[in-house]
Amino acid sequence: MSIVEVRYMGRETSSSKRAAGVGTFAGNHGEVYEVEFSAGSNPRTMEMEALDCPNIPQMWEVHFYDPWMFVVASEGSWKSPTCVRVVVQYDRVADPLAERPTVRWSHANSSEQIDVDINGDPITGSSNETYEDPVTKDIPDVVLYYQDNVAAFDHLQATDFIKSLNDRPCFGHAVKTGRIMVYDGEEMRAGDLTYWRRTLEMHFRDDGWAVRRSDQGYRIVTGTDENGCKTYQTITDDEGNPLTSPSLLDGNGGLLPDGADPVWNEHEIYKERNWDNLGINLEG
Repeated sequence: MSIVEVRYMGRETSSSKRAAGVGTFAGNHGEVYEVEFSAGSNPRTMEMEALDCPNIPQMWEVHFYDPWMFVVASEGSWKSPTCVRVVVQYDRVADPLAERPTVRWSHANSSEQIDVDINGDPITGSSNETYEDPVTKDIPDVVLYYQDNVAAFDHLQATDFIKSLNDRPCFGHAVKTGRIMVYDGEEMRAGDLTYWRRTLEMHFRDDGWAVRRSDQGYRIVTGTDENGCKTYQTITDDEGNPLTSPSLLDGNGGLLPDGADPVWNEHEIYKERNWDNLGINLEG
C-alpha cells in the first residue's frame, strides 16, 4: 500500500508582506496539497507518510520564488479514507546580511583613583604626604552599542581586539580614547542560511585609557654605583623613622619641592589595534 498521487491544490488563505528590521521586509505564504493513497493503506500512518512525502515541501525547504521564504510548519488532516490534506506554511524572513546595523549610544560610570583635585592640586595631607586610602571619583564614559549580522565570525580576531584601543579617530573621538569592552558572536539561522549576530560595545573616554599616577614613593635616588645601577635612600621623618605613606617625587627620583606642581607618570596598559579591520563605518 502506498502513495499513488500528490496534487497541488493552490494557496492557503492569503500571502502577506510586512516591514521587518531596518530596511527589510518579511511575510508568510501557505500552500495546500492532497496526497492520495491506494486502498487498504494503513490509516495510522497515512498522515505522517503524507507529511514526509518527498513531493511535499519539507521543513526549512526554500520556496522557488523567493530564496528567503522557507517552510516553518506543515499539517496533515483527513479529507477522505484514502486522501490526506496537507497545508504547508512558509515564512519569509528578511535577509539578515542586508539589515542595517543597530546602533545605540549611552553612558556608563566607572570609578578611578585620582591624585589631584578639581583645581589640579595634589591630594595630600598638610605634610605633603598622600593619604593611606586612595581617593576615587566617578568617570562618565560614552558608550556605543553596535550590533550587526555577518557571514562569519572570527573568534581569534575577537580575542585580539577585546580591550583594545582605537589607533585612528572614530565616531568623532580621538586616537586611543576608545576601548572595546565586548566583542561577541552568536550563531543564527534564517532559512537555509547560517550567519552570525555580532555585538560590539565600545567605551570612549576623552582623557584616554593610560594609567596616570603622580610620581611618589618611599625612597629617593641618590646616584649610581660602580656598575651604573641606581642607588637609593629610604625617606624618613624628622625622627629617622620610615614613612607610613609615600612622598611626592620630582620625576627624577628626588623629593618634590614644596609648592611645586605634581609630576605625572603615564603608563599605557592597553594595546592599540586597527579598528578598520572590524569592517564597520567608523565615521558614525
